[in-house]
Amino acid sequence: MSFKELLFTNIEKFLEENENYTKKDLLSVVSKSFDEGKKLVSKKLKVKNVKEEKEKKPLTAYQVFVKTTLKTLKEREDAKAEGEDKLKQKDLMKEVGELWKASKVSKDDL
Repeated sequence: MSFKELLFTNIEKFLEENENYTKKDLLSVVSKSFDEGKKLVSKKLKVKNVKEEKEKKPLTAYQVFVKTTLKTLKEREDAKAEGEDKLKQKDLMKEVGELWKASKVSKDDL
């Protein structure tokens, strides 16, 4: 049963059983139905997520290069003294990109 079906079924059942009801009663039924529906959807998502777990693809050469080079650059930045300007993440990534291009050029020249 879907969330929508559950909500409408509970409201319809309530209306059939109660000819005289207050706004508060109706809101209570809607609220309870909504809570039940959230649990239903939550359970479906958990089952779906377990089924969709796939094996991760291996890292590309660029990703491996970025991971190792960025780690080295961050260590260099951390070693700088207090008064020195440290590069931001954006600038570090620019430097990694330049190093990648340089490494590609040198391999092509060989």
